[in-house]
Amino acid sequence: MKVSYESAINSISQLFQNEGCSSYAATCIATSLTQAEVCGISSHGLRMIDSHLEKIRERAYNIADQIIIEKQTPSFTLVNSNNLVGMVSADRCINIAMEKAKENGVHVVFANNANTFSAAFTYVNKLAENGLIGIAFCNSPAQMAPLGGCEKMLGTNPFAYSIPSCKELPIVFDMATSIVAKSKINEALEKGQEIPNGWALSENGTPTTNPLEAVKGLILPMAGPKGYGLSVMIDMISGLCAGSNYLNRVGRFYGSRNCMKVGHTFFAIDPIHIYGEDFYHQVDLYIDKIHSSKKVDGQTILMPGEDKVIKLHQAKKNGIEVNDAIRGALNL
Repeated sequence: MKVSYESAINSISQLFQNEGCSSYAATCIATSLTQAEVCGISSHGLRMIDSHLEKIRERAYNIADQIIIEKQTPSFTLVNSNNLVGMVSADRCINIAMEKAKENGVHVVFANNANTFSAAFTYVNKLAENGLIGIAFCNSPAQMAPLGGCEKMLGTNPFAYSIPSCKELPIVFDMATSIVAKSKINEALEKGQEIPNGWALSENGTPTTNPLEAVKGLILPMAGPKGYGLSVMIDMISGLCAGSNYLNRVGRFYGSRNCMKVGHTFFAIDPIHIYGEDFYHQVDLYIDKIHSSKKVDGQTILMPGEDKVIKLHQAKKNGIEVNDAIRGALNL
C-alpha cells in the first residue's frame, strides 16, 4: 500500500511520542528512518522502528532531546550526546554545525557518548538543503579485523558527504568502509538467503556465504587496505579524538541497556564564504558535464548517490510503499 511521505513520518513520530519522546525527538527519529527506507536502505529504515522502541522501553536510551556542549570555539564544538537516541543527538549536532558554519565559513562538531544515528546521508542531505557542503562519519561496533588479523577490532564505520547545487539535485553520497554494511548480512540471515562470496569470513578466517557464519565472523573491508585505512581514520577522529570509545570498546546496539558510546563527527562548510554565490551555479555546470559525458551504450551516468536523492524526491511527491505489517503498526 502507498501512503504519503508526511503521513508515514507523522505516524512513526506518534509511536515514539507515545513512549515519552518529545515531538522534536520523535520527528528526528521518524524522518531518519523514513528517508533511509525510501532511499533503498531498508536495513536502516522502517524495520528498525521496533528495535528503537524496545530500547526506549528498556531505558537503554535517554529519551530527552538535549545534548551537552562541553567545549566550543568558532571552528569546532565538542558535544556530549547524553545517551540520546542517536538520530536526535545527531540532528542537534547538525544544527550547531550549520549555524556556526554560516557564521564562520567552516565548523566541525565532535560528539561522544552517542548511539547509532542510522543512515549517515540523512544528516549531510539536511546541510545540502540549506546550501552547505557536508561531511559526516562515525565509528561503530567492531565487525572487521585489521588486514592480516582475525579479531574484530574496527567497525564498518560509515562516511557521507553532500554538495549543494542550484537547479540540479544535490550530490549526496553514503558508504560503509566495509565491503557491505553488517545490516545487509542481517537482512540476508532473516530472509534465509546466502550472501555473495567476498563479503565476509567465518570465525576461523575462511571465506563464507553463510550469513550466520558471517555474523559470528568478520566483515571484510571495502577495497582491502583502502577500506581498512578509512575505517582507522574515522575511528581515531570520531572515537579517540572526540573522547568516545574506539576499536572494540564501542558498544553494540542489540542486547545492551548501556549507551553504545559511539563517536560522531560532522563537518559543515559554507561555500559562499569561500567561493561566493556563484558556487551553486558552478556545481550545476559540473553535474551537467558529468551527465553529458560519453556513455557506454545503454548506460545512464548518475552522480554519486543520485539514485538515492531521486528516490527521496519521488517519495515526497508520490508517497511511499509500506507492507501490511508496517501499515498496521502505524495505523495507516
